[in-house]
Order: sequence, then C-alpha cells, then structure tokens
Amino acid sequence: MEPGASFTIPSISSTLYRNLYFYRGKDIQIDAVTIKSNSSLKLVGDQEIKVTNGSEYSYLLLLEGEPINEPVVNYGPFVMNTMEEIEQAYKDYKATQFGGWPWSRRDPVNPKNQGRFAKYDESNIDIRAESIK
Repeated sequence: MEPGASFTIPSISSTLYRNLYFYRGKDIQIDAVTIKSNSSLKLVGDQEIKVTNGSEYSYLLLLEGEPINEPVVNYGPFVMNTMEEIEQAYKDYKATQFGGWPWSRRDPVNPKNQGRFAKYDESNIDIRAESIK
C-alpha cells in the first residue's frame, strides 16, 4: 500500500476465517487501532474493516476462506481427508512421481548461460532471457 492509502475489506459471513499478515512497513490503522509491522491478525468475517496505511509503503497479505467441513489428515507433503488417501498418495508418488520425471538425472542442473525457464507442457515453455549469475 502507498503511504496514507486505505481500503475496506468487505463483510462476507460470520463463518468466514480471515487472517491479515502485515509483514513490511511501519504501521497501519484498523478501526483507530495502530498495528505495527510483523503482525498477524485474525479478523471477523461479517463486518467491513477499514485498513489505513501509515507514512511508509506497507505490504500485507490477506487470506480468507469458508470452512469446508471435511476431515483433514496431513503427513509429510500430503494433505488428504483420510490416512488411507495419504497412503495411496505415497504409493502413487513412489510409482510415478505423479506423472514421471522428464529429466535424465534426479538433480538436473541447467547450464549457467541457459537462463531461467518454466516448462508447463511440450508446447508451453516460458523462457527468461536473463541468465543466472
């Protein structure tokens, strides 16, 4: 946010989970309360909330969502609904690495002069012109 800027987070619902992370800047104001940088706030979801920035540029991250009322099981990098699904995910990963690994070695290293790229599929490759230094 630019210095002095403000925005209003709209009212959604009383069941909404809403977290605001203020991770860079000096301070912001929420309903006349000054919040210092490196703060995380749980905000209600059924009220409009006005956020006003202080005298420096600020960076905020707002995460919000409605609960899905589903069971959650996590283990390692996987999150599923049941332990059986977690076990199946590990089996799938061990069998195919979720579709296979397209490179000839497990730790591919690009030549220094090749630059950065992202490969989405055979017809969609995003190549960056700058090289890695």
